[in-house]
Amino acid sequence: NTTEAVDALVEDLMTRLQMVDLDISYRKLADFQYKIGEKKYHLRNINGRLFTRKGGGYQDLLVVLTSFLRF
Repeated sequence: NTTEAVDALVEDLMTRLQMVDLDISYRKLADFQYKIGEKKYHLRNINGRLFTRKGGGYQDLLVVLTSFLRF
């Protein structure tokens, strides 16, 4: 779970979202911390997937993001 791995996964995710015309603003705030849209997320790489801190544990970032997006 290195910052480089998380950075690469974030870049990959945002590229994939742009490919399907979902252009979400994002920027790195610090190691493992990103602002995606209007929210701040503490991210972690778990088995090659991005998870964000939620409550007392971690939740898949895609699940969190899809709760804010309308398809």
